Amino acid sequence: MWKTDLCVRNIGVDHATIRMFFLPKGSDNTSVAEFEKYLEASEQVLFEDFIDGIFHTVGSGAVLIHSNGPLLVTSRTFSLAPEGTYGQFIGGFSLSDAIAHGEDGRMIQLSRSVSEETGFRTNIGFASVAATSISVSVELFSGSGARLGVRHYSLKPFEYMQRNDIFGEVTEGAVTNGAAVVSTSTPGGRFFSYASVVDNDSGDPYFMPATVSDRVSSPPPPPFGEEITLALPGGVEMDLVHIPKGTFWMGSPPDERGRGTDEDLHKVTLTRGYYLGKYEVTHAQWQAVMGAPITSDCGNLALDPNDPVYCVSWNEVCGGVTGEDCTAESFLGRLNQHLGTNAFRLPTDAEWERAARAGTQTPFSFGDNLSCSVSDCSFCALFDQHMVWCGNDNGHAEEAITRLPNSFGLYDMHGNLYEWTADWYTPSLGTHEQIDPTGPPSGPDRVRRGGYYNLKARYCRSANRAGRYPASRSPTIGFRPARFE
Repeated sequence: MWKTDLCVRNIGVDHATIRMFFLPKGSDNTSVAEFEKYLEASEQVLFEDFIDGIFHTVGSGAVLIHSNGPLLVTSRTFSLAPEGTYGQFIGGFSLSDAIAHGEDGRMIQLSRSVSEETGFRTNIGFASVAATSISVSVELFSGSGARLGVRHYSLKPFEYMQRNDIFGEVTEGAVTNGAAVVSTSTPGGRFFSYASVVDNDSGDPYFMPATVSDRVSSPPPPPFGEEITLALPGGVEMDLVHIPKGTFWMGSPPDERGRGTDEDLHKVTLTRGYYLGKYEVTHAQWQAVMGAPITSDCGNLALDPNDPVYCVSWNEVCGGVTGEDCTAESFLGRLNQHLGTNAFRLPTDAEWERAARAGTQTPFSFGDNLSCSVSDCSFCALFDQHMVWCGNDNGHAEEAITRLPNSFGLYDMHGNLYEWTADWYTPSLGTHEQIDPTGPPSGPDRVRRGGYYNLKARYCRSANRAGRYPASRSPTIGFRPARFE
């Protein structure tokens, strides 16, 4: 009988809250059991036989772990034997290591014996980290490089799958020193893959994770989630996350449910990377930069220092004309003065959507679930994990860490508060390809993005756009700063 022990260590300098989700093999894991644990700084905990001990179930699967701090995670899957135990240690993977659409994952030193009692066999596993179904393929090669065949599989949302003796699906012969290439043809799809090469005599397995080939052959750009921390007056800090340059599809396809008429689908290339606020700007950060808390009669102000600031107009956040020349009296103007730079401004409409999508083309950066309504406020477990919207609304914006970040490491890009961007609003983006777009030269309204806590999910999608008069204040609009390289 197989068991798995899971070890988790908080390697951060502050406490961390971890949330674990067990993803049973062969299932749609959109909604699964959850376990939460609080870890002090440097605390380490061992969950023995955690599938049974924590989730009170049996079988195989994968475990998804979310945390608000850095972790070191390992697991040991083993079985009892007359001489003790045998099995394998497996380290945890970061979401940024997942194989994305357009990438190939490779595994080598794979084998298959024609005997079931001697030699080796190769099992290949997949673990989807997409909230929608994806298609994955595995190409199998002999040691000489001859292509033996290709197999295609469909993975349900967050499904874990393992194909045993996979070379046996394409050949009846032996394979020595073979290889496999795995990929997904689904836009926005992301998954992990591995090979488990098993000794037929002892049953002892060897674990080999798939490696993305282009990440091996050339130095990668700054990784998704690379952060910088700004020191603000009064000991207050502000975290920003690196968003890589690149090309993406802005807007939504005609068949996306809930889409608006101002979401023309078109290709956009951003020629430089930038940093974007990890969270919406908080009351504490506003007061640190401006020297006083926000005062406004636009709503009942909640002044918890960690809650996002709202009731701030576009003019108070930036002012100016283009969104890049923020006035000296504005928040971003004063932030630039404090840090001795002119690198901070609001993101453009396109830059905001690039960051919100985090490499996806689905309605939300966490995918979608057709059983969840985007046109009413009925509860949806998938939405609840990732955003504050009318289905879990408490009547106000919430502190960022109450929901999960996207794969860039950004919180609350969907729901919680609308966010100001630099551009003037236009109802027509056009369908032609654009490079570093900045919107129209003038207009009555500035673009606001992301939806807010009391809106239906359709208004919280990555592509949703709206306009607002720049001098207006609202309890539904906040912002996050951008810093350019």
